[in-house]
Amino acid sequence: MYDQKKVLFLKVLTPLHAGSGTDIRSVDLPIQREVHTGYPKIESSTIKGCLRDTFEFNDKNKNNNNDHEIINAIFGEEGASELSAAAIAITDARLLFFPVRSAKGIYALITCPMVIKRFQNDMESFGVKNKICIPSDAPALASENNILSLDNNAGKYSILLDEFRYYIGKSPDFERCCNDLKHYIGLTEDIAERAVLLPDDDFKDFVTHATSIVTRIKIGNNGVVENKALFTEEYLPEESILYSFIMMSDAKLDSKPDSKEPKYKAPELMGFFSDKLPPVFQIGADATLGKGFVMTYLKGGDTND
Repeated sequence: MYDQKKVLFLKVLTPLHAGSGTDIRSVDLPIQREVHTGYPKIESSTIKGCLRDTFEFNDKNKNNNNDHEIINAIFGEEGASELSAAAIAITDARLLFFPVRSAKGIYALITCPMVIKRFQNDMESFGVKNKICIPSDAPALASENNILSLDNNAGKYSILLDEFRYYIGKSPDFERCCNDLKHYIGLTEDIAERAVLLPDDDFKDFVTHATSIVTRIKIGNNGVVENKALFTEEYLPEESILYSFIMMSDAKLDSKPDSKEPKYKAPELMGFFSDKLPPVFQIGADATLGKGFVMTYLKGGDTND
């Protein structure tokens, strides 16, 4: 059904709140999370809606009728008539790297064996070619050229993440893994220097408890704080890296006159999407506060787009 498949990488530039509504936990407005792992994510419907808004906003500035029709073919025809479904399919954005404060090197990008293996399986399942060296399990691993490790003068190296100390091994395999990922992600040059592979359970603890929690208030008339208007909001921190898969079918618009062929083929639509995808766009709430801006990188096959 979907002839064209690519992977979309997102790097968070400003704290991002893709909300899941109210919650019974201590945070009033938490971010979206996977049910089975608790890892932060961004729902596909959120990404699709934000992308459509961005494409349509850019199209209005150019006033190109043909582009408008192609956008409708990609994202679906809107309006009361609902003339066609979307040609595009977008998966939830999954977390690949999560930033954590470090005593040396300012911050680390942490991941875990489960996340790396899942990314590899996802790439293979969606038909995006990849060659990633998956390191073996270890208490903690960093590349040989990392900028985070502390030498304790006893032949051992450690990394201090928040208030937690990890004794690490410097792994050539993990460095190759980081270099493979840098080739695919295309958003940052310092993955090998900052990446740390933690045990799965430790990674889950960090992504659960090390997100940004902001306490906010609501201002009423005359600049006065409203009664009982104090609330907390959770954000995915900047420097987080996520990935989502973009799949494209032929357009579901009416066929060409006197032909059963679709009006737009999948390669043409994917080409348009790749060309028009903005380098930066906004996802989630609090856009007027400068939140939710992400950098994009689209990758397909063995070539950069």
